[in-house]
Amino acid sequence: MKITNKYDLPQILVAALENDPYTRGDADISVTQLIDGSQVRTLRVENPDREVDVSDMIWAFFGQAVHSMLERIPEIEGVIKEERLFLEVGDKTISGQFDVIYEEDGKRTLADYKVTSVWPVIYGKSDWEYQLNVLRYLWEKQGGAPIDRLEIIAFLRDWQKSKVGENYPEIPLCAIEIPLWDMKVTERYIKMRLERHFSDEPYCSDSEKWKKEDVWALKKKGRKSAVKLFKDEKEADDALEKFGTSDNWIEHRKGRFTRCEDYCDVQQWCEQFSKFVEQR
Repeated sequence: MKITNKYDLPQILVAALENDPYTRGDADISVTQLIDGSQVRTLRVENPDREVDVSDMIWAFFGQAVHSMLERIPEIEGVIKEERLFLEVGDKTISGQFDVIYEEDGKRTLADYKVTSVWPVIYGKSDWEYQLNVLRYLWEKQGGAPIDRLEIIAFLRDWQKSKVGENYPEIPLCAIEIPLWDMKVTERYIKMRLERHFSDEPYCSDSEKWKKEDVWALKKKGRKSAVKLFKDEKEADDALEKFGTSDNWIEHRKGRFTRCEDYCDVQQWCEQFSKFVEQR
């Protein structure tokens, strides 16, 4: 991967980002790759010299900085920090690293630190559930003591005190308990993901492409935001008939694949993305 510097940021920052210590070790796939789109992983493997701008790596850099907090945790009985795990499943080796395992109130918790926005804390994020359950599977299959709880410790980068309310976090740091799967369910999930990643036809699902559905917005003259959003065109037309057409109208907002369009670093080689662009 080649790191570019389109915004002429200080070279010391570029050097720091280039000096990434991460490695998945001697494994075919990491847990992070396993839960991600197989098309993305395949194209990254096939295009190791792809360009990524330093500006697109800032939040990942923040995440690594937060992980340095683990180094400040003293040696405490029952606390295990940043251990990389390896497990063979069929003819493939999976690797993954948890952030911390600790014991409290008689329960053993596997936790992961995230620098994230408030949005997934309020509405949930399935990737967190996948990741932590697979890490727990690797840990226990290698003889680790049974895990009782899974937890995300979230640092909220866009938290605003003025928005604190019923569903909004009170502080910019929170602990979120993650559902613990049955081990057989996790095993089936891992095998399904491996089959997809190493098939002859890798692809990204709609959720992996961060798909946003078409919506129809009821708009009103003199108002910037929509009066109401509808997922069904007929419902929108019925609402317009009720409100009247003199100062109101319907605006069709086409769905999009947010990740593909705005965040994917391999879109130029992706057939799925090319077909999507052609159909627009």
